[in-house]
Amino acid sequence: MTQRNVVTWNSMLVMYLRLGCVDEAQGIFDFMPERNGVSWTTMIAGCMHRGKFRQTLALYHQMCRARVEVDEVTMIAILFACADLGDLETGRWIHSYVDKTFSSTNQLKLVSLNNAIKHMYARVIEEAYRVLKKIKRRSIASWTTVITGMVNEGRHYFKYMTQAYDIELRIEHYGCFVDLLNRVGLQDEAYELIGIMSLKPNEAVWGALLGGYRIHRNIKLASYVCDNLISKLKPIEAAIKYFTLLSNAYASADRWVDVANVRQKMVEIGVKKPPGHSQIQVNGVIH
Repeated sequence: MTQRNVVTWNSMLVMYLRLGCVDEAQGIFDFMPERNGVSWTTMIAGCMHRGKFRQTLALYHQMCRARVEVDEVTMIAILFACADLGDLETGRWIHSYVDKTFSSTNQLKLVSLNNAIKHMYARVIEEAYRVLKKIKRRSIASWTTVITGMVNEGRHYFKYMTQAYDIELRIEHYGCFVDLLNRVGLQDEAYELIGIMSLKPNEAVWGALLGGYRIHRNIKLASYVCDNLISKLKPIEAAIKYFTLLSNAYASADRWVDVANVRQKMVEIGVKKPPGHSQIQVNGVIH
């Protein structure tokens, strides 16, 4: 190109980040003769989505030093990075900045920005609850995030969202609560919940239940649940997943004979694990 401007450079950034080539994108970003707010936001959000959380925060600090205005997309990415790294200091500063910015302009914050703030405070349930009470607009993700806090609070919100706000429970809420109960060893309660839930449990709900059994070495219940599910599952890919979970549960308890039996059962009923595959691009064509 005879002429390049910041838009063409930003397009290159987007391309590399969508391909997952973060290092190449960083090289382009460092080489750019001119950057605007879109350049910074694209790079920061791209690093966050690719799990490069330390790089995300490093870019944010560079952005501040360059005195570039931070937009909502950038703040969401930074908050998620803070949550993953446990950087509450930076997260609190962003939260304070958000409150000051939107209170002075009388604008409504994006629901996704509110959810990002709560996600950052997930390990501090009291602060998460304070944020939740202040939110004027709540989405399903707003409630689901809070449910993954402490068990008693989870039970409270699980009931409160229907009783106080008339929100219809969806399968995602049941799966989240089953996972919460399982992680603290309340597997019997999780199993009872599945038995009385108003919706038909899907693969995600049963997977959360079996995953908890593997964590807490409750092999007897894992085997019972799996045996009662395999015959009912459609399509066959779901059966593959449950057989794999049961096999992993047995392996975690060093019950290698049972692992072999599960594998043999898969052979007997004709269940095969789909083979892995790779893609390669040759002369512009993906094979």
